[in-house]
Amino acid sequence: MNRYSKIWKKRVEGAISSEWSPFPGPMSLRIKEEKPSKIFISASLGFKGKPATRDHDNPNSSLYYRILVNGEKVVEYHVPNPRKLEKLSDVSIQGVSEIPPGESTVEVYYKGSKQCSWNIRQNQAEAELSVLAVPVN
Repeated sequence: MNRYSKIWKKRVEGAISSEWSPFPGPMSLRIKEEKPSKIFISASLGFKGKPATRDHDNPNSSLYYRILVNGEKVVEYHVPNPRKLEKLSDVSIQGVSEIPPGESTVEVYYKGSKQCSWNIRQNQAEAELSVLAVPVN
């Protein structure tokens, strides 16, 4: 059994994308296993404060997150109308996948709905990605 983990604390400037994009950092881990393994993935994103608003922003905007393993979607998470929150909620996503022997990549992607125009990155406080790999057989 192997554990892999990385923490990001640096904020990144720039507007949120409405296309699937790597989370700033990028939020990814390269893992290497000698045998086929089942992996248990945990991604968490911490935020501070409420998103800045503008009069023309759509209150029905949404955020989406994905965990990918070797480019394949493992899990997707949806946050509807994050503007209603007094404090932008921390996001925690878990997934399970199997990987072949050798090197694999686990990464977090995100996007905002077309109506999402605020800057999520200015509120990002901390991000963490952890993987537990358990050999199969």
